Amino acid sequence: MKYPRHATNRHHLVPSSRCRELGINPDFDGNVKVVNMTKHRAFHILFGNMLPEEACEYIREHWSLSKEG
Repeated sequence: MKYPRHATNRHHLVPSSRCRELGINPDFDGNVKVVNMTKHRAFHILFGNMLPEEACEYIREHWSLSKEG
């Protein structure tokens, strides 16, 4: 699906599902960023509900030439 270039979406840095598991409000200060809708969708397709730090570690472990290549 193609979105207008300027379309934005709310992205929870700590996913709402994880916040619910922890019993905290997912809209706590600093947890929501407004991001480009296409990039937001792509992030979740690639990384599911990983935290940004977990996504970076995943990239280092699976897409880096440092270990195997």
